[in-house]
Amino acid sequence: MRRTVILGTLAVLAIGATAAWKIQHDVAEEQEGMLARAAVSPEAARSTALASVRNGRITEAELEEENGRLQYAFDIVVDGNTYDVEVDAMTGELLQSVIENEDDDEDDDDDEVGR
Repeated sequence: MRRTVILGTLAVLAIGATAAWKIQHDVAEEQEGMLARAAVSPEAARSTALASVRNGRITEAELEEENGRLQYAFDIVVDGNTYDVEVDAMTGELLQSVIENEDDDEDDDDDEVGR
């Protein structure tokens, strides 16, 4: 009985690890495909984002497709505030730099900063 439980547990762990690897692999492939399409390098986008939030520190960064637009999205922290900064991956244009609200429910009532 105990052996069956152990084997069952190992099987579940193996399936979970395989699923997690597959998801991570698919995300990496998607990111590589989007990076190949981007005209602006991640480094240039980071510079643009950091220039919009002086003395900030990037805590999260990703390349995403939002409403048909390829863009870099950054979370930048400074003075206890987190800014949501987006940079167009084709033109390098700063799309937004806003303070994220703690109670934000996807409302567009963020306080706009530096745009």
